[in-house]
Amino acid sequence: MVNLKLRIVKDYYHNHPAYKRLNSYKCDEKGNKTLLGSIRYSVMDKKIYIEMIEVYKEYQHKGIGSSMIEKLNDKYKYDNIVWGMTTEAGNRLKKKMDKKYGGK
Repeated sequence: MVNLKLRIVKDYYHNHPAYKRLNSYKCDEKGNKTLLGSIRYSVMDKKIYIEMIEVYKEYQHKGIGSSMIEKLNDKYKYDNIVWGMTTEAGNRLKKKMDKKYGGK
């Protein structure tokens, strides 16, 4: 993916400081952003609770979800990430990340 941008922002869905959102964007040559996906998560007691991971269908299977989890790892460390219930696609992503980071 060319010129991928990841940014952690306040999650206005919950309007509480513990809740955050990690957005993934693609920028074109003019600087216009296209949202590719996001992770909604909360931070409590040094644990990161993933509530939702979404990558828009046309951008799936291009490493976007992995890039977002890697960004969370950079900020919080993978051992502190608590995966909630997962879909089949989410479970594949979790297994891939567990393998990369030594899984739980």
